[in-house]
Amino acid sequence: MRLLSFVMREKVLMAHLSNKIFSFHLAIVVTLSFWALPVYAQEGGGSGASLPDYIGMRLDSYGYDPRVDLNEKATFLGFHKDGVRSPMVESRVPGLKRTVEIDSTGKNINFTEKIGDLDYRLPRFISLSEYVQARRHSYMREKFVQTATSKLGDQYSRSEGGGAIRIDIPVEIKSKAFQKIFGGGTVGLDVSGEISIKGGFRNEKRSEVKTALNRGSDNTFKMEQTQRFNVSGHVGEKVTIKVDQDSERTFDFENNINLEYKGYEDEIIQTIQAGNISLELPGTRFVTSGVKSAGLFGIKTSAQIGNLKLVAVASQEKGEKKKLSLTGGASDETKEIDITRYKRGVYFFLSEFYRHQYVDRDPATGNPIVPFDRWVQKIEVYKSAPNYQQQYAESIRGFAFVPDSLDDAREQIITAPDDTTNIDNVTLYRGHFLRLEKDEYFVHDQMGYIRLNTALQDGEVLAVAYEDSAGRTRGMINYDNTVDDIIYLRMLKTKEPRPTDPSWTLEWQNVYALGGRNIAQDGFEFRIYYKPPSGDPEETVTDSNGNKITWLQAFGFDNSNESGEPIPDNIVDNNPWVINYALGEVFFPHLRPFDPEDPYLRSLLKSNDPNKNKLAPAIYDTTVQSVKDKQAKFILEVKSQNKSAEYSLGMNVIDGSEEVALNGRTLTRGVDYTIDYMFGRLVILNEQALAANATLDISYESNQLFQIDKKTVMGARAEYALWDDSFIGATFMYLNESTLDQKIRVGKGPMRNMIWDVNTSLSAKPFFLTKIANFLPFVDTRQPSTVKFEGEIAQILPNPNTRNNESTDDYEGVAYIDDFEASKRTTPLPIIRRGWQYCSPPKAKYPSLPITNLSDRGWMSYYNPYSQYPIVWIWPNRDVNSNVAQTTNILKMNFVPSAESTRPEESWYGIQRSLSSGYSNQTEAKYIEVWINNDPNTNATMHIDLGQISEDVIPNQMYDTEDVMKNGIRNGL
Repeated sequence: MRLLSFVMREKVLMAHLSNKIFSFHLAIVVTLSFWALPVYAQEGGGSGASLPDYIGMRLDSYGYDPRVDLNEKATFLGFHKDGVRSPMVESRVPGLKRTVEIDSTGKNINFTEKIGDLDYRLPRFISLSEYVQARRHSYMREKFVQTATSKLGDQYSRSEGGGAIRIDIPVEIKSKAFQKIFGGGTVGLDVSGEISIKGGFRNEKRSEVKTALNRGSDNTFKMEQTQRFNVSGHVGEKVTIKVDQDSERTFDFENNINLEYKGYEDEIIQTIQAGNISLELPGTRFVTSGVKSAGLFGIKTSAQIGNLKLVAVASQEKGEKKKLSLTGGASDETKEIDITRYKRGVYFFLSEFYRHQYVDRDPATGNPIVPFDRWVQKIEVYKSAPNYQQQYAESIRGFAFVPDSLDDAREQIITAPDDTTNIDNVTLYRGHFLRLEKDEYFVHDQMGYIRLNTALQDGEVLAVAYEDSAGRTRGMINYDNTVDDIIYLRMLKTKEPRPTDPSWTLEWQNVYALGGRNIAQDGFEFRIYYKPPSGDPEETVTDSNGNKITWLQAFGFDNSNESGEPIPDNIVDNNPWVINYALGEVFFPHLRPFDPEDPYLRSLLKSNDPNKNKLAPAIYDTTVQSVKDKQAKFILEVKSQNKSAEYSLGMNVIDGSEEVALNGRTLTRGVDYTIDYMFGRLVILNEQALAANATLDISYESNQLFQIDKKTVMGARAEYALWDDSFIGATFMYLNESTLDQKIRVGKGPMRNMIWDVNTSLSAKPFFLTKIANFLPFVDTRQPSTVKFEGEIAQILPNPNTRNNESTDDYEGVAYIDDFEASKRTTPLPIIRRGWQYCSPPKAKYPSLPITNLSDRGWMSYYNPYSQYPIVWIWPNRDVNSNVAQTTNILKMNFVPSAESTRPEESWYGIQRSLSSGYSNQTEAKYIEVWINNDPNTNATMHIDLGQISEDVIPNQMYDTEDVMKNGIRNGL
């Protein structure tokens, strides 16, 4: 039965009284649902079967039907006065006990019904002949109802997951050709699902709203359609169709369509499969495409003509093939660490004394020598940022300073320098500080350094106050907020660190993260390689004595073997001063490992030949990443193992695409392993896979969320059977991979490969070889001898890059090495007037403070004209179209020299603005682009200052404001 429901909703007029905008909504929802009317045939055993309810009405009988009360006639619609159908039918009354028995004469049937010891009805009886006749009549009616309801149930079956409608063509197709092709003349479909269409209409009138745009009424119509259905059908006995579609699914690969044709055993066409299917082409020794592929959309057919078998495939690859190899139940992971990316914002020395002490090493062990008179006794750690005053109510106002080299030898440095007006954020910083809890950092009181559990962010300042065992104090270690208004601290990291800052060397530059924590020592390897300008990476170097040593030994990581003997074994020493497995960090013994002060290591790195020079001072002396990368010539390689019985394969693994092999033996799903295809969780159940010598190979396919490359695979295989275990065959495979990327990278271009293969296998069992073998002494056998010959020849025709360049007549494949698009970074300087303010006196003109005479300051007006200027007037070569703006703002500046100036050409005026925090670091900036349209009749000069600029427009070294305090409240002016 079909149910077509129309739901009409009318949203009444809604009036927005504030705007007086009237809108009218009309929504129509049409829902099509396919479902089956529930038809149930209730059956029981023997005489206890109840009569089925057919469409809400009970079909009762009359007369002496044993299912009917013998003493009462059926009432309207089959209802009984007492609510019980018949004494011969199992009652729904709780505790009712019914007995049916033959009396002592053997001619009557007695019926009794009791609840406990009380009679529910009067005892009743009928003759045996009447009972037999009534039972026969009831049985015939029961079978009739069962047959009728089963037929209706076939037409309108109701599935467990929802309704479905079955459509069968009642008339069989008589065409002999149709029946021969499809194996019959019947056609049927089972359809279940839902199609929903929602439409809405909106009308808005603004007749009573007066705006500058004078907008009238708006009419909008919106329609939403969702569909969710499953279709399974058949055409004859050979063709089956399955469709599963849902428009609400997140990914398209979740929708499936399958079509399968199965021919009879004696037909040429055996199978045809199309749609979302798993395709497999038999492989050979050289053509290894026999591995199954599940994430494909295509067609496959197989045919047989006598002894000749044919298989052909054509498909597009929707999934991505992946493979995971494990040894001893552990997955190997290899990482390369960039030597320019040392760990930042974590490790800091408290002073230069402790930094020099760290370099002083014990010759025997290579460990730092611990000072005996400068241990840290008390310490407090603080950090600050521009927004801390608003973000943290408990923040403390104060100064952080860097003592100069002479002051650092003093015992007590508690307060900042006397002059606190020169806030350069390099040697002196003013702000609000937040004190860190003890569990937020670690202090090595002997070596005088701290390690933060959370790395500092850009723009954060780090400062400390501490006291050592020699009585030296830096900062206010005993700060009391009830007594002290301002706190003074020793600064370890500035707001924007620069290599020229005096605190730059306090941060460690020799620590590298290994990529994880709690790293297992079993299977861990750490290697250092030198990258020459050409050739393979080198792991060894020859010193001045002609000895070849590894770079691991040269940098101080390998001084002894596992027994502690001073014999290098090319394994990093288990020394906490060079490696920490728990934190996942490695420490170079030298603070500047690739520009060391140590003479021996420096001699191994330095060379007069620029191509062989391995020193890289730019890693530590500049913040320009491109300069660092140019000098970096070493690779840090880390290998580790993750031993576990559970592995993550990634999301959306294709169902049935996995192949798990243990030592070459294929494992069985559900017995040797379990897998969750949605989340890609694979758990190994076979304990043999965790053995030390076990090799586990996992190959699988996963659906690609965003498929940029398009892969087409086609192939055919023909195989002719000669006799038992003997054949000759040929294979052809074609792979074409295209990409939407117009800029092809080297090694990632579109490809087209073809391969052909011919192979044969001949097997024979000559009995004469058995006879010859029996002539040998002590040999008497009747087992057949076997001679087997195998041969194969194959050729691949590769084209690793099909992208050509017609403009240069280059048809050998074109790829981009670098287009330098990412190398250009611009910092916008908007010219909107409100972003600029009057500037302070230029330092080049007034180098000393205070300034008492500003007679040279002129006057200037600057503004944005109301009418914007066409872009092509400024940039004639810029492409302008209707999709982008045609005009742009300009900033006009009219300068009038000061009348009080002795020389008008010495008069000046200017404007200034600040850069946002995201653009404050301009170390990699190359130039400033300014377009000026100057009056040719004037001789003006524009000066541009970039960097730390004072905001003291009135150069009195005071904060000038009209927002004064009165009774503790600012007036807001």
